[in-house]
Formats: sequence, C-alpha cells, structure tokens
Amino acid sequence: MGRIKVRAHRTVQRACPRWVGRSLTAGVLLFGCMGAAGQGDWFDAVSKRLHSFWYAKELVIAGLSRVAESEVRSLLPVDRSVPWWHGNLSTIAAQLSSLPGIQSASVERCHGALAYRCFLVTVVERMPAYATILGGEGWILGKDGGFVKPLPNVRTGDDLFQFVEHAPEPLIGIEGLDVPQQSLSLVAGRIHYIGELLAIIQGETSHEVQRVALSANGEAQVYLRDLPFAVTFGFGGDNRDQLKEEAQRFKMLLPKLTDRLDIIESVDLAFQKVAVVKLKHAERAARPSDKLSKRK
Repeated sequence: MGRIKVRAHRTVQRACPRWVGRSLTAGVLLFGCMGAAGQGDWFDAVSKRLHSFWYAKELVIAGLSRVAESEVRSLLPVDRSVPWWHGNLSTIAAQLSSLPGIQSASVERCHGALAYRCFLVTVVERMPAYATILGGEGWILGKDGGFVKPLPNVRTGDDLFQFVEHAPEPLIGIEGLDVPQQSLSLVAGRIHYIGELLAIIQGETSHEVQRVALSANGEAQVYLRDLPFAVTFGFGGDNRDQLKEEAQRFKMLLPKLTDRLDIIESVDLAFQKVAVVKLKHAERAARPSDKLSKRK
C-alpha cells in the first residue's frame, strides 16, 4: 500500500491583487494587505496557507502488485481541489479503470473524523490469462478479455507460442483471434466465448490447454500442456453439447494411445462418432474405427 502526500504548489504575487475584495475570504486578505502594507512575506504565507487548505491532500493506493504505482499516479488529478475530489470520486475511479492491467478501481474518503483530505484509491488488477496477436501486435489479456500489457517481441504465431511455452506464469496462447484491436467490446466478447469452450475441454479431459489455433471453418487445433500433439475440436456454432461429446470421446481414446504418444502427430475429433489419429511419417490410423464418416 503506497501513500502519496500531495503538497499545494502555487506562485503567489507579492502585491494585493485587484480581486481581493470580492469575497469574504478575499476581504480578510485585503484587510491583511492594508494592515501590513509592504509586508509581502506575510501575504505570501497567508495565501499559501489558504491554497494548501483547498489543494493539499494525502492519497493511499492499495491493491498494486503488477502495475507500477507511477502509472496509477499519472492518472490521478492531483492538481484538483479537495472539494472537487469529494464530488468526483466515481469519475476518478473510471479514469483509473482505463489503464491496461486494471480491471476495476474505487476511490473513497479515508476512514476517520480527521480524514477529510485523505483518499483511499483501491485497484483490482487484471490477472493475465491469455496471450494473443491483435492487429499484428502481441498482447497479454485477462480472463475478461481486457488488455494487461503489450508483447513487443511477439508478431507471429511462432513468436506467440514460443512466448507461452516459456512464460513465467501459465497462459493460454490464442492464434487466429480475428478481431480489430480497437474493438474492445468485440475482443472481450470473443475471449469470453473461447474461454467457455476451453473450460469445457479442460473440464471433460482433465488436461490444461496451453495454446489454440483457430481456423476460419470453425475448427480449432488445441495443444494440451502434457501432450506432444495437437487435438482438433469443432468450435463452430453454439452447440456446447457437441464439443462436450468430442472432449469425452478424446478422454476415452487417450488411454489407448499412451504407449505411442511420441509417434502421434495429431488427433482430429471434428468427425461424427470417431477420432482420426494421424501418426508421424504420414502414417494414418483411425480409432476406434477405421471407417471415417463425413465432416459435420
């Protein structure tokens, strides 16, 4: 938890300004100026005290572990007055939520009777879940599809999957996410949809997904973390039962493949009732039946 003390800085004139008599506070200043003509230092002190009363504040920032405090501080309107802060807490929080890496934020007055000029800024960081390429640029995304941080060295699918394989934390690489980077709502919607499908695969097969390559025909090549080959699932449409059946079929097939995992190139489940196992060196075998049916 970080604390920031914002001091009020102001360049003060050493002469009594023309507007001094236009308010009660200004009238007091005018009286001071008249009673201490030539005492510029006294006027400076009073003016700075008044400015400090309106603008000096203490900010307490909580919830940070990944995002730099300097990034949050750069979005805080520290030059605004204390009364303005009290009237715009939700506006300040919304501004912070626009920062990549922050999922949500709240701003409230600190607890305590003397905490009028103290504000508690609490952020909820967006946890990394996916790595993908949008508009030719690599990005880490949260589970909600929001941006976490860019990946400047990721430009191709090979770059992406190389990064995912050596990432310091588990991430799912997604290739073929054909959504404009500027369409934040479309990115979030697409990620939500893919996340639901991947959850079905992981739940039914008991294997974690490491990366997935989406195809235009609605199929997806999925790589599971502890298996050395790709598994093709049918991702087209909204038929969750169909995908669930494919994942169950793969789980039933897997024990029959344990003694030949190193020679398998891929498994294709996007067929009706069967799984097609492709062996390396262009050898093909179908399990559990050698008879292939038509694509769905």
